[in-house]
Amino acid sequence: MCGISGYYGKEIISKSLIKKTLNLMKNRGPDNQNFKFLKHNSKKIFLLSSRLKIVDRLDRSNQPMEIDDCIISFNGEIYNIDEIRKKVFENGLKLKTKSDTELILKMYKIFGTNCVNHFDGMWAFAIFDKIRGFLFISRDRLGEKPFYICKKSDGYYFGSETKFIRSLLDNYKDYNNKKIYRYLKFGYKSIEQDKESFFKNIFKIQPGTNIIIKNDLSIKRTRYWKPNIEENNISENKCKSLIKENFENKIKSICNTDLKLGLSLSGGIDSNYILGYITKVLNRKLNTYSIIDRKNKKYDEENLIDIAVKNPNISSHKIYLSNNKENFLNLRKLIKYHDKPVSTISLFLQSLIYKKMKEDGVKICISGSGADELFAGYYHHFNLYYNSIRNGHLKSSFKKKF
Repeated sequence: MCGISGYYGKEIISKSLIKKTLNLMKNRGPDNQNFKFLKHNSKKIFLLSSRLKIVDRLDRSNQPMEIDDCIISFNGEIYNIDEIRKKVFENGLKLKTKSDTELILKMYKIFGTNCVNHFDGMWAFAIFDKIRGFLFISRDRLGEKPFYICKKSDGYYFGSETKFIRSLLDNYKDYNNKKIYRYLKFGYKSIEQDKESFFKNIFKIQPGTNIIIKNDLSIKRTRYWKPNIEENNISENKCKSLIKENFENKIKSICNTDLKLGLSLSGGIDSNYILGYITKVLNRKLNTYSIIDRKNKKYDEENLIDIAVKNPNISSHKIYLSNNKENFLNLRKLIKYHDKPVSTISLFLQSLIYKKMKEDGVKICISGSGADELFAGYYHHFNLYYNSIRNGHLKSSFKKKF
C-alpha cells in the first residue's frame, strides 16, 4: 500500500501544506515520502508520493518517478510484470529499475492511455505528460485501490484518501450533508452505493476509469473496462475451472516475494482455503492473525483455527478481545483516519490485526474478504435474486428451497 496525491491547476501550494500532507500520507507508505513540482505553460503540477517498498525496494524506484518527458505517482501493484517487461523490450525500450512503476511509464510511452488494458493488477496513478501537456489519471478495473478527485475553480486536487485532498486545500471542511443524512437513514450499506464522499465536491473516481485533464483544465472521462456478463455462454464446469485457475494464478503472484506474508485467518472456508493453498501447495511459510472472542460462543472460532494452524509452515498469532475502554478511543481514531464512518464493527476488528501485523514486520497481508460478495453469500443477495425472478414456477421453487 502506498499513498499518492496531487494538484493540477493555476495555484501554488505552499511548502507547509505539502509537508503536512506528506506527513498524513506516512501510514500508507512509511518507507519514503517525496514530491515533485513543475510548471507547464501557466499551470502548476504537484505530485506527492508516500511509498511502501514491495517491488524493487531500492531507492532508485522511489516516487514520484520521472523518465524523459513523463512523471508518475503510483499506488498499487502490477502482477504480470514479466509479461510487461517482454513487451517493453520488444518495443526497443530499456529499463533502469525492476519496479512496476517504471513499467507503467514505459507502457504509457508505447500505448498511451491504452496501456491500462495490458495491466493485470491493482492501481491508482497519475502521470503528467510534458509533451502532450495533460494529466492522465487511472484507477484499476474493480477499484481495489482508492482514488478521489476534487474540482475547484483553480484546478483539480486528487488523492488516495479524502483527507489528503482536504489537507492540500488547507483543512477543507465543507461537509456533504446529503451524504450524512443518507447514511443516518439507510445505514452503512449506503456508504459505497454512490461516488460521493462525506465532503462536498470530493468524489470517488469510478473503477475502470481513465481521466485526462488538459492544460485548459477541461476534463475527459473514459470507462476503459466493464464486466461482461456471459452466464448463458459458459457451463458450470467451465466456470469452476476458471475460478480455480484465476485463484491459483493470483495467489502465486501475490506470494512471489521474499517479504513476510500475513494472513487474516478465521474459522471460515475463505481464509482456510487460502491458508491451505499457500502452505501445502506453494509450501510457503505464513504468519496467521486471528481475532478470538471467548465471551461470545457464536463468534468464538478458536477451536477451528487451532485445527487449521497445525502445520510447521504456520506461525499463529491470536488477538483476544476484551472490554478495554481504549477500544472506544481506538474506534474514534479509526473513523478519523478513514475520514468517514466505518461500515461495520468487523473493520475495527480487522484494524487490530493490521496493527499486530505492522508490529511483526508483515508488509503483505492476505485475507478471504470479498468471497461472500463474489459468490452471493449474504442474505440481501438472495433477496435481490428472488426479486429478479420473473417466472412464477421458478420463483415459487426458489422460495421453497430458501
